[in-house]
Amino acid sequence: MDAKFSKRIKDILAYSKEEAIRLGNSYIGTEHLFLGMLREGEGVAIDVLLALGVDLYNLKKTLEGSIRTDKSLTLKDSENIPLLKSSEKALKLIYLEAKDFRSPLLDTEHLLLAILRDENSLVTMKLKEMDIDYNEVKEEIKEGIPEASADFPGEEEEEESKSFGGGKGNAPATPKSSSETPVLDNFGIDLTNAAEEDRLDPI
Repeated sequence: MDAKFSKRIKDILAYSKEEAIRLGNSYIGTEHLFLGMLREGEGVAIDVLLALGVDLYNLKKTLEGSIRTDKSLTLKDSENIPLLKSSEKALKLIYLEAKDFRSPLLDTEHLLLAILRDENSLVTMKLKEMDIDYNEVKEEIKEGIPEASADFPGEEEEEESKSFGGGKGNAPATPKSSSETPVLDNFGIDLTNAAEEDRLDPI
């Protein structure tokens, strides 16, 4: 599978190193990856956690309190901090999670699921205390994907596409309901119509 890391995931990986240094840790664990995700602050994973009622601020403080040390760690940007085996495993599993969703882009939701696959992860244990686990997160992500019911467009699809409150889900669907191809109308551009209305770029 030729899936690639999204820019958001690349930022999270950079943030996870900074979080490890900030907390005096000489390694990058799944907790640091998760803290990097919270620091980045956007994406499906954050939306899902908020939808499940997670208090991200308190969770962040709890994780920091569990892994913070009194050591002061100063590293140059060029110096590497080793990944724990659990983090290496999560970064491999992210490909499987993306493949399961048929996504060509590895993003925050796949990283969150990869972290939650490890039952010994501090993140997994803290979320489990809130009755949130891998399966519940995966279901919440699936409910937010409009393509899941794209073959049978209707009211259910409109509700699902709005579940994360972003993107095209917020656009009113009423005017397009009379169309024979509502899904194409939502995700495509009618080039013939654009040419007739002289809206195409001359190039």
